[in-house]
Amino acid sequence: MEKKRGSIRDIIGILFIVIIICTFSIIGYVVFSSWKVSVNNIIAEMENDANQDILNKMEKFLSVPLYINEANHNLIENQIVRLYTKKDREIYFAEVLKANNEGEVYSFSFGTEDGDYYGARRNEKNQIEIMENNVGTNGNTRYYSISKDLTVGELVEETGRFDCRTRDWYKVAKEKQKPVFSPIYKHFVMDDLAVSAAYPIYKNGILQGVLGTHIILSNINNYLKDVVKDKQATAFIVEKNSGELVANSLGMANFENLADNQIKRKTIQDINNRPIIEAYQNYRQKSETNFIVNTNSDKLHIKLTDYQKEGLDWLIITAIPESPLTVGINQKIIISIVLSMIALIIAILIYIKSTEKVLKPIYNLIDATEKFAKGDFSQRAMIFRNDEIGKLSSAFNNMAEELYLLINNLEEKVRERTRELEKINNELKVSKLKAENANRAKSDFLANMSHDMKTPLTIVSAFSQELKEGKIGNLNDVQKATIENILFGTNQLTTIVENLLDLSKLSAEARSSLILNEVDVSSLAVEVANSMSLISRCKQVRLITTVADTDLIVAETRMIKRVMQNLLHNAIKFSKNGDEVHFTISSTHDPVDGVVIEVIDHGIGIPKDMQELIFNRFFQLENMLQNEQSGTGLGLAVVKKIVEAHCGTITVISENEKGTKFVVFLPTFPKLDEELV
Repeated sequence: MEKKRGSIRDIIGILFIVIIICTFSIIGYVVFSSWKVSVNNIIAEMENDANQDILNKMEKFLSVPLYINEANHNLIENQIVRLYTKKDREIYFAEVLKANNEGEVYSFSFGTEDGDYYGARRNEKNQIEIMENNVGTNGNTRYYSISKDLTVGELVEETGRFDCRTRDWYKVAKEKQKPVFSPIYKHFVMDDLAVSAAYPIYKNGILQGVLGTHIILSNINNYLKDVVKDKQATAFIVEKNSGELVANSLGMANFENLADNQIKRKTIQDINNRPIIEAYQNYRQKSETNFIVNTNSDKLHIKLTDYQKEGLDWLIITAIPESPLTVGINQKIIISIVLSMIALIIAILIYIKSTEKVLKPIYNLIDATEKFAKGDFSQRAMIFRNDEIGKLSSAFNNMAEELYLLINNLEEKVRERTRELEKINNELKVSKLKAENANRAKSDFLANMSHDMKTPLTIVSAFSQELKEGKIGNLNDVQKATIENILFGTNQLTTIVENLLDLSKLSAEARSSLILNEVDVSSLAVEVANSMSLISRCKQVRLITTVADTDLIVAETRMIKRVMQNLLHNAIKFSKNGDEVHFTISSTHDPVDGVVIEVIDHGIGIPKDMQELIFNRFFQLENMLQNEQSGTGLGLAVVKKIVEAHCGTITVISENEKGTKFVVFLPTFPKLDEELV
């Protein structure tokens, strides 16, 4: 006994320690992984936010000159603004520049194919000045202050000869023949990079000149600084193909001034930032947009985003360090490991003290079961405590007592149970036979009754139709309405009778056969739609029919017609006055060639828990129907029988109070059983 106790204790102890270690390991791994994923997600969100903020500010900044050009080109093109009238021209350019209060636009001008150049600019004090360059200025550009009425004031400055037609913004608009941004250039007055939104102006297909809105790019540096300052990140905007700097958040110059008023554009290779350079090179080679680059003491998460407009092809680069989010994590991990080890030691000590007390009644139960298994059926376990193990011992004792009684009385109980089963089986066979006979008798009665009713109904319908058509004599409006009601009721009753006959035929075993031929479903659908028009008009429901040309299918014409009639009849019946019912015929090749019949109404709908029941015979949604909408409950049962007999499928899609959609698929060549063909 002592040997068994030690073995169980060792096994449980080892399992306990393994479970504890595995638990702590899994929890630690999950926590660490979750933390790592959270850090990556946060950085990804920061990257996306930074890039989106930059994109938004860029879009706002660059949209201003585009908007100004778009808003003003018609005024010049249609000569609404008289540029060759000095006063009108001066007021016009000054007002356009004055309307841009935020100062994104440095100057707004118009250069002509003759070399004339007019416009307005802002000087170093943000004051508006009028620009003029024409034959009267001898090709020099003159800048004037503006008076209160926005006309020319005093001459402020006169520069050397200037020909707008030699400028990149003019040449690129003339070449592209559409609105476009110019290449980046050094502003000829301000110590800054600039870009122009150019818009060519035509008259009768002949270029008159180019409208230009000019902006300086130093503002973009400020935008980048504002976006990344709270994220401890850096941002660059470069020209995608050349790598030349457009803007940066570090405050460094994007170009160098050389002699003779020339400049040297700085490239991404000049920023002395290896991770950014590597990310740009990888992007050019592999078009990858997200990178994680290890540095000596940190990880950088780098994201590259395209920014393109007509004439601009830029690349936005943001780099966010990981270290601000990971400070102190390693120390917390070590503390967690130490606390886990202490908890493991305490758990082992508690285990050693508790196992001896817990296992004692278990060993007693094992001893009792071994003796019972050897044939001592009088053996019972001792109950030490009223806990789970005590309940287990009590259950064993109850089981032992029951087994003792069963073993002694087993043969008699077997005979008794056998007699009871035979009796129940005989009763079930009799009940089944009665049910089958009753069902067969009901089906025969319905078939015979329906057949006998069809002939007089046909006679009533025929005579009513002759009365309606005036073959017997002319009718007044009241008589015509009465005949319409008789025909409507006769058609409904005929439909019920034919449903009964079809259901009886399709339900019969080894007696039914399909009369197969090639069926033009499209033509048949048009015929059915015309025949249902009377019912739809009586219900004031609009029947919308869409019929596509379909291939012929092998089927029984009357049966397919019955499917369409029953579906349309139900759709019209459950629609409200003024509703629409859509009847659509189309071809399909998935999964096999065939025809699809769709009927859609906007009526009361079918609850989801009843959608499987609607195809049962005589089933009705009684709680949803009004008296005038009641029926026999046979229409959908007949439809399903016919569709399945032709190896097709029927699907219902419906929501309560939102309408119903029935979709029927009929294969072109059904694989019918020989007994049905």
